[in-house]
Amino acid sequence: MTSPSMGIVYADVTILSADRTREVELRLVVDTGSVLTWLPGNVLRQLGIVPTHTRRFRSIERETPPKSVGEARIRCQGLSGTVPIVFGEEGDASVLGVTALEILGLAVDPNTGRLKQEDVSLALASA
Repeated sequence: MTSPSMGIVYADVTILSADRTREVELRLVVDTGSVLTWLPGNVLRQLGIVPTHTRRFRSIERETPPKSVGEARIRCQGLSGTVPIVFGEEGDASVLGVTALEILGLAVDPNTGRLKQEDVSLALASA
């Protein structure tokens, strides 16, 4: 994982195939403003990962056509988990979203601009 001077954080993420026999490593932009993780749909399909439903999204510029959504097993910095993913199409950015960060127990350190493992997760305080 690197953090260039422009403040963009990248993470090397491994996506595992549906049957866990194959994997692909991608360098993703860490986007704490994106709820879901966006991965190239062609890569997901080659790994045998299939969409479970479609969902509509809105960017700053416009609403996009419905996108396929599913789940994928990923690894990042030695941590793994099953995360919700969007099947990206040509022109879509590949990003590691905040839901995946939460599931993996990772966060962007604002002092270093790098991913770090969280010691604790957020929880609702009881009365």
